[in-house]
Amino acid sequence: MESQKPLKVSVYRGTADARGQSFSLAGALRGVFDAVKDCHVGSINPGAVRGNHYHSQRTEVILVVFFAGCSIHWRDDSGVVHSTSLAGQGVAVVEVGPGCAHAVRNDGDQKLFIVSLTDGSFDASSGETVRSVVIES
Repeated sequence: MESQKPLKVSVYRGTADARGQSFSLAGALRGVFDAVKDCHVGSINPGAVRGNHYHSQRTEVILVVFFAGCSIHWRDDSGVVHSTSLAGQGVAVVEVGPGCAHAVRNDGDQKLFIVSLTDGSFDASSGETVRSVVIES
């Protein structure tokens, strides 16, 4: 059973020059958790969704690097699905507490990238990651 915890989205627009974009996230992760115990990097193609799950014990921070818009979706304590749409380019820092079902959809026309950090090690056999559809692709 899901035990909802808050989800927080912060957006950083960064700077750009002839070399590309740069994002300073110095304070973005401070205080979220003591140590990163797992990290994975992925991409999301235009129109596709990643996530649609929750973690029963782990806190997750997802860095979403988007170039043409995306949306973050989550379910609250009462079962209502919420979303935040992000236009343009930037990095979204998404803090997800244990029990909060969440997903990221690429609403743009370019691939986006995610870096997921958690405060616990991933173990596929533990059942700690539970599928919970928040939004269909």
